[in-house]
Amino acid sequence: MYLLRHCQAAGTPPNAGDHDRPLTEKGAADALAMGRYLEKSGAAPELALCSSALRAQETIQNVAQAFAGGIGAKSERPLYTASAGGMLQSIHATGAEVTQLLVVGHVPAIQELGIALCGGGNPQHRSAMAAGFPSGALATLEFKADDWAGVGLRAGAIRGYTTPAQLPDA
Repeated sequence: MYLLRHCQAAGTPPNAGDHDRPLTEKGAADALAMGRYLEKSGAAPELALCSSALRAQETIQNVAQAFAGGIGAKSERPLYTASAGGMLQSIHATGAEVTQLLVVGHVPAIQELGIALCGGGNPQHRSAMAAGFPSGALATLEFKADDWAGVGLRAGAIRGYTTPAQLPDA
């Protein structure tokens, strides 16, 4: 599973709310770079659970451009305001036919979810994730579960943690 914070967003547009904040030009470029990073690393997410906020939607659209077949996306309004527990409920509801899942959300919930799910893995990645989850950050978690309903607290191992600033084409 991959946990991705939306990329850098612009300020709130006039006569609009936080939900309608778009990505900046840098945010769009970072999302595309993160998609390329995922694709080159062998990732093949079949589904992205994504906050309904515009900046999250634009993030997944840009990430998906790096994949020849794209990435199926399921926009969920509750992920916009969800707690880590709410995000975990959405993960649990994902069908077993999905073998690689990407979750696109917001802080603090996306970071809290990553911390709550990590019971092991690379200690440096774990520390970096716990220290901060900047725009565009990606945590790669591995689980030994038969399906998404089996994903539980402290059951995951962190295998990677990357920010757009760490990418060569950022």
